[in-house]
Amino acid sequence: MTPSSADPTSLNDLSELPPQNRRSLWFVLGVQSLNAFNDNFVKMLLIAFAGAVAHGTDLGDSMQVYLGAIFLCLIFSLHHWLVGSVIIIQSSG
Repeated sequence: MTPSSADPTSLNDLSELPPQNRRSLWFVLGVQSLNAFNDNFVKMLLIAFAGAVAHGTDLGDSMQVYLGAIFLCLIFSLHHWLVGSVIIIQSSG
């Protein structure tokens, strides 16, 4: 007997998901992929538009320096947060 899609306890015991659950999983993965692509595409467009709008100004001439500094700061901020989290997890276990 195939369980309904609203019965998660019996779904855990199955070796293969029912078709409607598999379909919904693929839809979620597809939507997430499109969302990630659109988000990155919009970021690149905004950077290109910022360079076009600021062309000829001091900001436009050194846009790469400013963007590099921003991204470098973000990378180090995220890296320190990640390393700190790992150290806390390892020391508490």
